[in-house]
Amino acid sequence: MTTILSLLFVWLSVKLGWVVYYGYNRYLLNDSTEWLIHIGTLSLFLIVAHVSIRAIKNYLTSNIAELESSIDKVYKLAYFDQLTGIPNRFMFNESLLKRTEIHHVNGYLVLFDLKGFKLINSLHGNELGDEILIKIAQVFNELKGDREMVARISGNEYAWWMEGLVGKTLNYRLEYLKEQFYIRLRSLGIDKKIEFHVSYAHFPTNGGTIDKVYQKATMALEYAKTIKHVNVVSYNQTLEQITRDEEALKEMLLRDIENEAFHLAFQEKVYVKTGKVLGLEVLARWQTQTRGAITPSVFIPIVEKASLSIAFGNMIIKKALDAYPNLQEEYGGDIMMSINISPSHLMSKGFKVYVMEEISRRNIRQIELFLR
Repeated sequence: MTTILSLLFVWLSVKLGWVVYYGYNRYLLNDSTEWLIHIGTLSLFLIVAHVSIRAIKNYLTSNIAELESSIDKVYKLAYFDQLTGIPNRFMFNESLLKRTEIHHVNGYLVLFDLKGFKLINSLHGNELGDEILIKIAQVFNELKGDREMVARISGNEYAWWMEGLVGKTLNYRLEYLKEQFYIRLRSLGIDKKIEFHVSYAHFPTNGGTIDKVYQKATMALEYAKTIKHVNVVSYNQTLEQITRDEEALKEMLLRDIENEAFHLAFQEKVYVKTGKVLGLEVLARWQTQTRGAITPSVFIPIVEKASLSIAFGNMIIKKALDAYPNLQEEYGGDIMMSINISPSHLMSKGFKVYVMEEISRRNIRQIELFLR
């Protein structure tokens, strides 16, 4: 655009020169006044055009700069994590697609999930939580190799792409990273114990596309979160079967909680010296049509993992209160009843009100209820 305006100004200058020459030959010999008017008019027009061209040029230059700045901001918003400054999931995925489709490379997709991050935010505040996330990203970025990529893909989860590793080399690499990570994190002023759930899947062995490999690595990561003493979990077929079984149980669990299909057992608490029953502990029992009895050690972790603690707990409380009048007749009116409630349920808003309303709804005048 500025080139076109410059050419226009040159054309006007040539035009003025032509008028001067042509006017001299035509008008100066006949009418000098008319010739001077033509020269003055064209000169004034040329000045106005020159000023206008400069103004337009400055306007365009300013707008182009703003446009380039806006494009840069949009690019950073789209492809980089705003807190840590490292690539986000979109950039990570696009880069991996290019490397795997164009260069036909193979490698490991490793996922790191920061343990206890919600607790860190709760105890020390979001400011320290953000600082830890930033420092982790900084250290990861410093430790990555030439053919490796690091990204923050969710709140407390990072992804790392590692190429050209074979056999046990990956485990050695992860051990080295772990040692260096703690050393560098302490040098940055983070002295708190930072631990990760870690999982990985191999491309293309565990999936022909990056999306499938990411799915497998995520599956392994979810399993890693349920194991306390294992640092790294790799994807395998057995793990996938375990995950599918758990999902099937979760669907059955949802259905049976809605239908209140669980039944209760009441374990007596007996004073040994007298043999008197002091109280009853409420125990949940789950009998399924297709899998038979499912023990609490299996279904309770699924309840908590699926965020069903409140729905499950409310169902147990209602069933226990329904049974309480009969228990009073059998054991006496002052019999104590104990129900195990998850911490998240106990701390939930309106829990106390809910229990009192359920007691009132059944017209239970006297009850010793221990919720823990």
